[in-house]
Amino acid sequence: MKKLLLFIACIVVAVGAIAQDRFYIENFNIEPGETKTIEIQLDNVTTFSAIQADIFLPEGLTIDQEDGDYIFDLTDRKARNHTVSAALVSNGAIRILIASQTSKTFSGNSGALVTFQLTASNTFTGEHQIVMNNIIASEADMTQHNLPDETCTVNPSGSVEPTAQSLTLNTKMAKLQPNNSLQLEVITENAGTITWSSEDESIATVDTNGLVTAVRPGMVAINAMSENGVSTWCAIFVYLPGDVNEDGNRSISDVTTLIDMLLNSN
Repeated sequence: MKKLLLFIACIVVAVGAIAQDRFYIENFNIEPGETKTIEIQLDNVTTFSAIQADIFLPEGLTIDQEDGDYIFDLTDRKARNHTVSAALVSNGAIRILIASQTSKTFSGNSGALVTFQLTASNTFTGEHQIVMNNIIASEADMTQHNLPDETCTVNPSGSVEPTAQSLTLNTKMAKLQPNNSLQLEVITENAGTITWSSEDESIATVDTNGLVTAVRPGMVAINAMSENGVSTWCAIFVYLPGDVNEDGNRSISDVTTLIDMLLNSN
């Protein structure tokens, strides 16, 4: 029963990790005195009609303004009557709001939703971060969703590679027999150095390169974590040869299962 619960929990967590809505700025480089077009991306599984966020800029970065108003431009993901507004709020953040009076929804499920012009001062040096929080998105029926806070790394020297915001493995689930091995790989770009770990080394071990070796029957999660704390995992199910029904044992029930499989194969 414990193995079954772990298996179900792994599937639920995997689905939740995949189906995450995000409103974020990707890491970027900017030189002192440079003006650059910045995109705010919306990755959405849920269909949204409105979204707001508070943007905290580090000292030395400014967003273009016109007559005292911050200038943000919507992309073609907007509906015809979507509008965007932005204002400085009491906590020092720039609050951006994108909405439609008739609750029209944004098109697509990924890509830039809004852009703005960002200028770095002539004395802008060192690595900094743009923080976005209080991110709230609404569906057409006014159902609200609190999206995760986001942090974007800004580097003026161009020497720091953007870091991965999520990790993807070459597999999320695998079956192994004892003493067999499987090579796990992170296929995300700019993932950096990965730290691997097994949640139960009596079931399966993993070395520093992501090579998993099965030990005994059971279910275990193999974790992968990047240098900046982003993590993911893979479920490994270890079973015995001849354990046809994969209950962790070899018994007469395996023979019965095999006979049923053969009789029903046609």
